[in-house]
Amino acid sequence: ERVPVSSRVIAKTRARWGGACDRIAALIGGPAAPLIAKSLRYYIRNNRVRFNYVLAIPILAFLVITQSRQQGPQSSFLWAVSLISMVGCIATGQVSINAFGVDGSGFRRYFLLPVSPSAIVMATSSVAVLLGGALIPIAVLAWLIWAPVPTDARMLVMLVSSALFGLFLFHALGVWTSILAPRRMPFGMTWGNQLSVPANILLIGSVL
Repeated sequence: ERVPVSSRVIAKTRARWGGACDRIAALIGGPAAPLIAKSLRYYIRNNRVRFNYVLAIPILAFLVITQSRQQGPQSSFLWAVSLISMVGCIATGQVSINAFGVDGSGFRRYFLLPVSPSAIVMATSSVAVLLGGALIPIAVLAWLIWAPVPTDARMLVMLVSSALFGLFLFHALGVWTSILAPRRMPFGMTWGNQLSVPANILLIGSVL
C-alpha cells in the first residue's frame, strides 16, 4: 500500500477495431460500441444460438409445407404470415430472454462500468434484434422462390410487417425477463432448458 500508484500512458495512440464484431459495433458508434461488440461475440460464439439460427427458417418452412399439404396450397400464405413472426424468436430467443445468464452475478456487475444501465440493455437487446432481423429478408426470399401461390406486393408487406412485429415484441418482453427473472446457465450448453419460469412462459407462450 505504500508503493505509489503508477500508470503507463502512450500518447497519440488511437484505439483500433480489430475483428469483424468490433468493426460492426464501430458503425453504430457511441459509448456503447464496446458493449455491442461484446454482445455480438457472445451470440456468435454461443452453441445454442448457432444451432437455432441455422434451423430457424427450415423449421418454419417445414411447418408451412406440412400445413399447406393438409389444408391446401391456398392456406400456405396464412401459415407463412403467421409463422414468420417467430423467426427472431427461434433464432436468438433462448439467449435473448436470459441475456445476462452467463455473466456471473448477472446484470448487477455492469453497474461498475462508466456507462448508464440503459446503454447496457440497449447494446445487448439491439444485437439480438439485429441478428434476428437479418433472417427476415432470407425468409421472405425463400417464400418468393418456393411459394405455391402467386405473390403480390401486399403479401410481401404483410410478411415483413408480421416478421418485424414478432421480432420487436418478443425481444422487448425478453428485456424484462433478462432483468427481472435471470437464471445462471453455462455458456457452451446446446441442449437442455435452464431458463426461469417467466422466461419459459414467454418462450412457450410466443410459440403458442
